[in-house]
Amino acid sequence: MLETKLKLGLKDQGRLLTDEEFAGAEWDAPYRYERVEERLVVMEPSDLPHMQVVSAILEVLYVYRHTHSGAIELIAPEGWIRTSDQTDRVGDIAVYLEDVSADHIYDLVPDLVFEVVSSGSEERDYILKRGEYFDIGVAEYVIVDPFRRVVTVLSRGEGDYLARELQEGDVYTSDQLPGFEFLIADLGW
Repeated sequence: MLETKLKLGLKDQGRLLTDEEFAGAEWDAPYRYERVEERLVVMEPSDLPHMQVVSAILEVLYVYRHTHSGAIELIAPEGWIRTSDQTDRVGDIAVYLEDVSADHIYDLVPDLVFEVVSSGSEERDYILKRGEYFDIGVAEYVIVDPFRRVVTVLSRGEGDYLARELQEGDVYTSDQLPGFEFLIADLGW
């Protein structure tokens, strides 16, 4: 018997979903989707400035991976991150430094996550995802905020992330990626 996939879109905002339903669904484009506390969250598609910032970060990551063989196993744009049995997030960029052998991407915990703040996503990016990513073991969470023109780097401490803010004239470096440098001015905002 042919199984029909669940088709979800804007009209399904707030719908209750199991992890299996979320994982097996088909999605109406161009929206983006997360599942929070078993409810579907439908987000607007990324706008051009958002995509330009993501692209700038990806370019530097890809060059680093090319010049530092074995340092990065996988760079996942729109990386699917399962933070609990009830919540599935989509990070703008998820970076995996080691073995990525798993049945599904959501079975893995990224070492670094980059989120570019969109209009209306401030609470989700600065507060909710911060706690969720820390709880699952993400070593470094980088919040790129084009509205404030600030990059907040959150590195694991004992009970929470330790934060440092970078601005236009600063250089982003990471203990997770030795030798990696990114000029904040190159974000093009």
